[in-house]
Amino acid sequence: MKLAAALSLLALLAGPARALPFNFEMRELVPELGLVVRDVYVCSVCTLEQFEAIVPPAGWQKATARVGLWDSGTFDLPTPPPGVAPNADFVPELPGEEFFYVARVLDAAAVGSDPDLGALVVAHVQRSTTQTFDAGRVLHEVTDADGNLYVLLTFDYALSESAHDLHALDSLADLGLPPDWSYDSRILSDPFTIDSAGLATVFVQGDVATYQLVPEPGSPLLLCVGALTWLGTGRLRRPPRSPKSSG
Repeated sequence: MKLAAALSLLALLAGPARALPFNFEMRELVPELGLVVRDVYVCSVCTLEQFEAIVPPAGWQKATARVGLWDSGTFDLPTPPPGVAPNADFVPELPGEEFFYVARVLDAAAVGSDPDLGALVVAHVQRSTTQTFDAGRVLHEVTDADGNLYVLLTFDYALSESAHDLHALDSLADLGLPPDWSYDSRILSDPFTIDSAGLATVFVQGDVATYQLVPEPGSPLLLCVGALTWLGTGRLRRPPRSPKSSG
């Protein structure tokens, strides 16, 4: 049964910066459907220590602990495909099965590589989510060689604490990109919402960062939008911006 739920958010003020919510993912391999297909499970009640202590069993992968950059959002919990469990248990001290199924990675194609980040990949992810960024939020974005725009959704927690201030403009400018791609950052003048509409097209920098494709405003949010963009037919427009100043 599909359930609508609000994403857990920690949009707390700490001077000019805001605390970011954790994103903890476990991914089950689906080898019978291909080498890149993954079923994605997340935990909204785990602590960082509990997540880092998980040792993935055979057939599972653990993503790096990440933070989400949005301020509010929603998701529809999908009905898992036949034979796929709706929940999974990786933290014995928590009651019940604390991880729940949220998405399936359908396919992926390498678009480059980086000596520090690893593979640079564009993939399709089957999920129904919205993420809203408040006015005043620093929005990190990359543009591909065809002018299609992606916005940053999640980023490696350890790197955000040590090397990259996600609340600062241009803080990810040194991260590797595919040829002819570019990075930019901006302060939003108005709230901005991105909707996966059942099928998200994402750009992934190794296991460090995930960006999502932004559909053209005003176009129908159909399930085929990601596939159309995959074929190079989608055109994108940047969300509204304020002058590039952190003040």
